Amino acid sequence: MRFAVHEIKEQEGLAFSGPFPLEEFAAEGLFGEAKPEGPCAVDLEFSVGGSGILMEGRGEVRWRVACNRCLEPHLGVFDAVEDVER
Repeated sequence: MRFAVHEIKEQEGLAFSGPFPLEEFAAEGLFGEAKPEGPCAVDLEFSVGGSGILMEGRGEVRWRVACNRCLEPHLGVFDAVEDVER
């Protein structure tokens, strides 16, 4: 998923809400033992500040992981909020 910097600057910001494809990252083994269950939902907002761009975002995904106690598969929800400036 890519967002064009020139479009963000021209529009003086950009908002996106929708699914984020995790399959590419999971196939490369970036999540270790955890397996994503279903799509990742994201809410992203880009704004222009001086010569840089600020991205504020929130993502939520369901993961299948082994329980540390009984080693049975367990479904958990991971929710994260991030601010990134470039």
